[in-house]
Amino acid sequence: MMERGKLTNRIQALFKIVTILQRGNYKTGQLCELTGLKERTLYRNIQKIEELGFVIDKDFQGRFFIDTTIVPDFLKGYLKNVA
Repeated sequence: MMERGKLTNRIQALFKIVTILQRGNYKTGQLCELTGLKERTLYRNIQKIEELGFVIDKDFQGRFFIDTTIVPDFLKGYLKNVA
């Protein structure tokens, strides 16, 4: 199991990627620059975000984007209680 500090950093990195992709479409190099991550780490984090239920894809120009119309299951209950 990850120690608390590393887990917190990982969660922050994942949500930073989600937040960036909600603002627009970015190529791999741009995302690496914006997040401060290496390419391999970025791809692992994107895979983890997808495992959480977010839909991330690439457009025909190779830019990542997130489908904001699909809400991951783990957030549906939370959003229902907040609204």
